[in-house]
Amino acid sequence: MILTLNNSKPRFVNFNYRFLKYFILILLVSNNAINLFSQDIQEKDSSKIVTKIDKQKSPSAIKILFQGKPGRALKYSLLLPGAGQIYNKKAWKLPLVYGAMGGTAYGIYFCKKEYNRFNTAYNMRLTLKENSMDEFKGILKLEGIYAYRNYYDYYYQFWSVMLGLSYLLNGIEAFVDRHLQEFNVSPDLSLRLGPSWIWH
Repeated sequence: MILTLNNSKPRFVNFNYRFLKYFILILLVSNNAINLFSQDIQEKDSSKIVTKIDKQKSPSAIKILFQGKPGRALKYSLLLPGAGQIYNKKAWKLPLVYGAMGGTAYGIYFCKKEYNRFNTAYNMRLTLKENSMDEFKGILKLEGIYAYRNYYDYYYQFWSVMLGLSYLLNGIEAFVDRHLQEFNVSPDLSLRLGPSWIWH
């Protein structure tokens, strides 16, 4: 813009001010027109892509899960616990898999056996009362037998859930381990930082 001095008071020349107003107005109008035009093109392209995708049958989540080598490792582990670890060439994990599953299975067996003992004694006390010949006669009262029965019932259910979780974790571990083996971890990997353009 040109400044003119008249009686030492600066003032803007009208021509330059009007020119600047029209220039900014033209820029705004052209920018909006370009954005609307490009948005219309993108909507048309995206509608074509959506119709193409709709026509293709997308595979189910279960099929995707069991695809490739990680899916095979998961499948083997679910069919036979530890087989996925052998497929991944990590046989040293077998004692961990069978230790977890064997420990929880023993917990189920022990709690079920004790629950049956206390449940039998409890039912005998309820039906025969003073004439009951259960193994806890003279040792525990009815309330004590009931408390032990509930205790072992709770832990029987707890260890059953733990067995199911250890079975699932065995499959998940084989799946994730195989995915990690597929990653590229060569020393040639590098990180490049720098400016980039983002187009909208």
